[in-house]
Amino acid sequence: MLMAGIKLRPVRADDKNNLLDWANDPETVNSRFNSRLITIEEHENWFEKSLRDTNRLIYIAEDESGKKIGVVRLDRLNELVAEYDINVAPAMRGKGYGPAMIAKATEIYEPEKRALLFIARIKKTNLGSKAAFLKAGCLPMFTYCDREHGEVEVLGMVRP
Repeated sequence: MLMAGIKLRPVRADDKNNLLDWANDPETVNSRFNSRLITIEEHENWFEKSLRDTNRLIYIAEDESGKKIGVVRLDRLNELVAEYDINVAPAMRGKGYGPAMIAKATEIYEPEKRALLFIARIKKTNLGSKAAFLKAGCLPMFTYCDREHGEVEVLGMVRP
């Protein structure tokens, strides 16, 4: 059963520092594909570009009291496929929020952008992320070997 009581809202300018802090958390750095710290300048450029990108939607998850839980990003890869990126705030990890964030983002994104397939690329060593996507209804599709990052698993979900 997915957690009730969370909501997603579009990212705002005042979320920018939270996103950088969460992105540079040691556990996040270890599990993402680019495993180096992100500079403030890089983040600000990425953030401003992301807000203008019509193929990218970024949501902040909040609990019932308005406390920030994390971020979910969906990138439209083509007219049929969208790719997830999720990061649960360090203080909120291990509480079961990941699958609910994924499910809610899918619900919001689907009618807006009409994707048929949602995918997530996950480093094979990132067991927590894999578990969250499986619990949200994604299924393993295939694994490939990336020269820089090792084995990568692709999980997918056909539009619910």
